[in-house]
Amino acid sequence: MRRKTDRSFRLLSISNRLIDGSELNLEKLAEEFGVTMRTVMRDFNTLREYLSESDNATGNAIAYNEAKNTYFLIKPEREWVTASEAAEVTEILLDSKRLTKEEAATVLHKIITQVDPKERDAARKVITEAYERYE
Repeated sequence: MRRKTDRSFRLLSISNRLIDGSELNLEKLAEEFGVTMRTVMRDFNTLREYLSESDNATGNAIAYNEAKNTYFLIKPEREWVTASEAAEVTEILLDSKRLTKEEAATVLHKIITQVDPKERDAARKVITEAYERYE
């Protein structure tokens, strides 16, 4: 088994988290992987380079949110769900009452990860409030 400090492991782990919609903090990643922040920054630069030079370029890019001190993946605009759309889908889903509370939580988490990072906090708040009312 590879160690967490292995570069390939770090790059794939960071990439997977970005694809899943996570917002990543440089300092926390450095601590988690047992490397310096400079090393993690080099990993981000490698991923940025790959995204910009890949033959299968998707239009994705890694961006920095200065207010939160996090990095996230920018997907082409057509792929993001707006906070409003996520709220509407949540209401429809919960009104159907077809899922258990646990099943609903899983689906709602997936919806949140597809919301534009700029709107994600607002969407999370609305979705969480709706979920708390769900029986």
